[in-house]
Amino acid sequence: MLPGTRNQHNGIRFCDGKAIRRYGAVGLFLLGLVFCLQAAGIAGGLSAVINRIDTDDLPRVRCYVSVTADTGESVLGLTKDRFTIREGESDVPLLECRSIARGEERTAVVLAVDHSGSMYGKPARAARAATSVFTERLTNQDLLAVLPFADTVEPGELLTDRATALRPLQTVVSGGKTALYDAVLQGIQLLEDADSDRKAVVALSDGEDTASTATPEECITAARDSGVIIYTISLGRRVNEDIQQRLAEQTGGRHFTTDAPEDLTAIYRRIASQLTTEYAVTFTTPRPEALGFHHVELTVADRGAYDSVKADYLIIGQETELSAGMDTDMMLCLGIAGGILINAVLALLVLRRRRRPWGMMP
Repeated sequence: MLPGTRNQHNGIRFCDGKAIRRYGAVGLFLLGLVFCLQAAGIAGGLSAVINRIDTDDLPRVRCYVSVTADTGESVLGLTKDRFTIREGESDVPLLECRSIARGEERTAVVLAVDHSGSMYGKPARAARAATSVFTERLTNQDLLAVLPFADTVEPGELLTDRATALRPLQTVVSGGKTALYDAVLQGIQLLEDADSDRKAVVALSDGEDTASTATPEECITAARDSGVIIYTISLGRRVNEDIQQRLAEQTGGRHFTTDAPEDLTAIYRRIASQLTTEYAVTFTTPRPEALGFHHVELTVADRGAYDSVKADYLIIGQETELSAGMDTDMMLCLGIAGGILINAVLALLVLRRRRRPWGMMP
């Protein structure tokens, strides 16, 4: 019964006008909130990640995108009409959307795992179990390296043998400080020359960095230069969330956080799904001649749920129509003629200067 009731009639209680207006307004507000959440697509979540952007066929640009549900499983069967892309302030039409099945392309992953003193016991055991589940999503052609870190980073190498790659986690003893940024940077350097279609560093830590010589900015720059995505996982509340989120978002990855070690398996499974199943979404850039970074925002929507993700791609340079239409001999002749002309002009300037009378200003 609502408060504020005053009158009784045949055992029925009535609300006064003020109570009706007050609770009626609350009801309308809640109804409107539910409607807005559904319209915004918040009911039932999606998670999208741009793994990489290919600009080898300008003006066509291809985004490789992973989409997962709240359960961590990959969302399959999406069609072109489920995606929209904006470049800068402009909506761009999509040319095609192609699903890439698991194992169709090669993935190279470095798992950087904290084994500082605070990870001793249950957190370390949960991390070992979660990384083992992660590797179940990899195929025999995928590459994996594991870099345990504390004061320093344990060396590792990219291997197709998952059991061998995971072995350092089985023998490492927790203790020491936290060199998170050093581990991330070494993981990126390990992936620079990897023969793979997608590259990622997945970094788990339960505390702030206390031992690195590398900086977050160095990690972000190296990752973007090498086409490496960084995923960060924060375990507990002693982590610098802002920095870990920046490492992930500025390289196209995602940041995950939990207080419970038992949640790590679900997080690693979700990341593995994003890395091993993806869509190739192709569009035409409206400004292929503009050198430098181009900012894109991709949105995916399905069954009332949606997610948006932002990324940058770089256009370094391309052949102009003039140079593309000339053969090598013609370009060489023009270069020689230009060099002769420049030398002639310089010689003429020197000769004129020598002929000036002493005391005259040039």
